[in-house]
Amino acid sequence: MVRIENARQLGLHIAGADVSDVVRVDLEEVNRRVLDLAIAQSDDIRQRLLQDGVHLVEGQARLDGESRVVALTGAGEEAFDADIVLVATGTTPRELPDAPCDGERILNWKQVYNLSELPERLIVVGSGVTGPSSPPPTTGWVAKWCWSAPAARCCPARTRTPPPCCSGPSRAAA
Repeated sequence: MVRIENARQLGLHIAGADVSDVVRVDLEEVNRRVLDLAIAQSDDIRQRLLQDGVHLVEGQARLDGESRVVALTGAGEEAFDADIVLVATGTTPRELPDAPCDGERILNWKQVYNLSELPERLIVVGSGVTGPSSPPPTTGWVAKWCWSAPAARCCPARTRTPPPCCSGPSRAAA
């Protein structure tokens, strides 16, 4: 939506006072597309790893010393020795004790993809996987938004300068 509005700078004009007069966002369709792309990307990565001869193990694992991993799989326990252990666990949304995610008013990054309607106002708190990347795609979709996270938590340690998507809302929440 923002890019459509900015197209005016290139001489492309929208036949309406506001981009929302002529463009409608189907949030369910957008979210479905995003989730489908994520699944396809995961499948592609899995296939590439298998083609390269990587032995993938699905299950739960624990470290057993400095160079040994024990995995509990559907077939039982499997042990692996390694020179280097890379822990790649994915993410689990963190919840605040005083504001548990309910999937309706307070959402974690996974639940946001279940929205079927666009909110009038949106506040993004935090600098997790969705935090810094949320405002740019949503600025044209909600009437007002605000993003809040300390620069030290979301910005490179060298600069502490927020990237453009973190530099503050273009429309502050009321």
